[in-house]
Amino acid sequence: MENRVIVKKYKLLEPLASGGMATVHLAKNLATDEIVVAKIPNFSGLPNKEKFEKRFLREAQILSKINSRYVVKIHDFGKDESTGEYFLVLEYLHGKTLEEIAQGKERIPIPTVVDLTMQIAEVLGDLHDQGIVHRDIKSSNIKISSEGNIKLFDFGISKGDDLPSMTRSSDFLGTLQYMSPEQTDGREVDIRSDIYSTGIVIYEMLFGKLPFDAPSPVEVIEMQRHKQPKIPPEAKERGIPASLLSLMFRCLEKNPSDRFQTPQELASALRTVSEELGITQFERDTLRRTRLTQIALSSPEPTFRARARKKQVTAIALTVAGIIAITSGIWLSRGCTKPPEPDFQVAQGELVQYQIPLVKPPGTKNIEAMISMSPDGLSAKIEKQGDGNKGNWMLSIYSNLTMPLGIYEIRLGIQYTRENDLKEDEETSFNVEVTKGNLGNKAIRLISSDEIPNDPNSKVENAVKINGKIFVPVDTIASGTKAQTEWDRESGKLTYWTSDKTIELKKGEKTLKENGSEKLLNEAPVVLNDSMMVSGNVAETYMDTAITSENGSEVQLTFKQPVPGSKISISTKDEKGNDIKGATVLINQNYKGKTPIKIELPNGVYQIKIQMGGFNDINDEIKLVTTKTLDLSYPLVAIQQKPPEQEKKPPVETKPKQNGFLDLSVNVPWGSFIVDGKTQQNITSLSLGLAPGKHRVIYRLKDFPDQTKEVQVEPGRRSSLKFQVSSGILKVTCNVVGIVYIDNIEFSDRIFTSPKEPYTREVAAKTYVIRVDKSGYKMQTKSVRVEPGKTTTVEFSLEQK
Repeated sequence: MENRVIVKKYKLLEPLASGGMATVHLAKNLATDEIVVAKIPNFSGLPNKEKFEKRFLREAQILSKINSRYVVKIHDFGKDESTGEYFLVLEYLHGKTLEEIAQGKERIPIPTVVDLTMQIAEVLGDLHDQGIVHRDIKSSNIKISSEGNIKLFDFGISKGDDLPSMTRSSDFLGTLQYMSPEQTDGREVDIRSDIYSTGIVIYEMLFGKLPFDAPSPVEVIEMQRHKQPKIPPEAKERGIPASLLSLMFRCLEKNPSDRFQTPQELASALRTVSEELGITQFERDTLRRTRLTQIALSSPEPTFRARARKKQVTAIALTVAGIIAITSGIWLSRGCTKPPEPDFQVAQGELVQYQIPLVKPPGTKNIEAMISMSPDGLSAKIEKQGDGNKGNWMLSIYSNLTMPLGIYEIRLGIQYTRENDLKEDEETSFNVEVTKGNLGNKAIRLISSDEIPNDPNSKVENAVKINGKIFVPVDTIASGTKAQTEWDRESGKLTYWTSDKTIELKKGEKTLKENGSEKLLNEAPVVLNDSMMVSGNVAETYMDTAITSENGSEVQLTFKQPVPGSKISISTKDEKGNDIKGATVLINQNYKGKTPIKIELPNGVYQIKIQMGGFNDINDEIKLVTTKTLDLSYPLVAIQQKPPEQEKKPPVETKPKQNGFLDLSVNVPWGSFIVDGKTQQNITSLSLGLAPGKHRVIYRLKDFPDQTKEVQVEPGRRSSLKFQVSSGILKVTCNVVGIVYIDNIEFSDRIFTSPKEPYTREVAAKTYVIRVDKSGYKMQTKSVRVEPGKTTTVEFSLEQK
């Protein structure tokens, strides 16, 4: 099988897994050099061959229709007419399955369990929206990506509303230990069966084992139908919240009507559990990515470029110049001619990090690697991530602000230890291209401290030489980096902040705080008149500003300027809608000023906290995927004062009030529900558990007036509100498969259009700017107005570059 080519396009490199029904290969797309996975089924000799062929094609059809960031991506499928073999080509995911991680030696942290379950709920919601039931949700069908996120695969027995059924209701399909009771009975299943299987996965993540397992299949079926899972004593020792266990038990209810009815309802309950954990989404993301391994923090992974070799020699796995795809690693040959093109790129003033697989060759038991040479102004380091022998390494590259543009060689020293303990050293190199950063320049005068007029109320605008060292005003730095500052002259404290960092400085102290972490300084800040000054070393290390030249009377400053981001306005009001000024705004736990404020944020997820004495805190989360303008207005609710103490009366036993439920829905996408001041973005339906009483709901959609409704929620009962927006049908067609971008709307994943499957959706009636893009083709942009009650088709015809 190895090195065989299917449909003259995919070269099979190495079998990754094999079973009675199919073999999965590591493969290479000969047209693009991309590493992929090829699944080749084996139906020969099966009595129901045609049925299995149809089921295989069904899996490919279902995958091709799914639009979710948490589902493995399909590249190609079909039949090789020259051999008669079917094939399915998928994206290659390097890493472990959730089963391997959950059943490892260490328990998954509780916040990470909640995060992963939230991702499972989101992917189930995506499937539910597209009329698909997976029917085989289990930890071994979930891969953990290099970003620490889930990727769901194996849709061989899935059921889709728009595809012909391949099974009778009595067919017995799935994995026993994860099957819902109705699945073991051969009854018709819906999304609630997948929710039951999710409960099994939650138990497995928490305790490292399955809740229902036995030597006999009959015993397992009996457990699934009638037994409740036992909670190990470690639950109390680890402090697993009762709310999380309760959520898990509800997923595992034997009667489908007693479970969460939709993935959205499960996700809402998970958010409540998440809030109880008391840490931010940012902290949970960091914990999940660190614990689940292998993440490139700020840069996309490099493209694997497989290059042919004339000579086969001993190799070391590494994703750098001279890479060839062999087995589960990427192997670097000795003695090859260095290609002229760069292997990595870094912009001036930027830090990029790449996860690279550095895998042990046969006969090797240990690998060590280090950077042996890098040019001045370009620093690099390579570090093991966890157990480096498993192939997880992080390459970090940083370019100074003033690094000249060009391609530079960096040398990497590798030492590997053979099984007989003999050590062998090898040195190789890779090329890094320094590209132009988003920089600005400014020349300012250089004066001595004696030239400064003695006026305590005046600002210093020049650079000043003090004891032979150049100091620069923080205000001048902030004007170049587009940062904001807050100066408390009385205490000598200055706060400097950008979208991604907050720096706290104090006059005369050789320490500062960067995002709350204390750092030592070579030179303490000084105050001249009404200005704080910092040395050139502090400016470059912490404030993205470098002194690039000095001629005795003038210095040239180079600033790293922020990438244009979303413009965010934040204001606060009282319960009557009157403006309240002076509330403290924290973003990702870093101080950003007092309301009303205007800030600019690059794409990312941000936790917003607003505090003001006498009022309840406000917590919100915003997710920015594209550049936009947002006006965020938050109502502050006064803290209720306790009445004067009165004569104590015997306590009266009262039963706690039972929450009610509120279902929200709207007919168009890309708006926000605001429930009692808390925003839920980019959803069309939402299920919430709320305290009994009146609740205020606002539906907000750009270019449309807010719709506001009040609803009375009763204990234990379910209420619903439906919002309606004037709408039409938008249909986007293209002559090739292309990526669709609509206005500045955030998409959790890419959306596609193609000649056979145009992108079609009910949307609000308004004007949209739509562009379609595809690698190797010229992008097209068009403006279209969707009329109420009508189908509007916009056609794209992309031309090759």
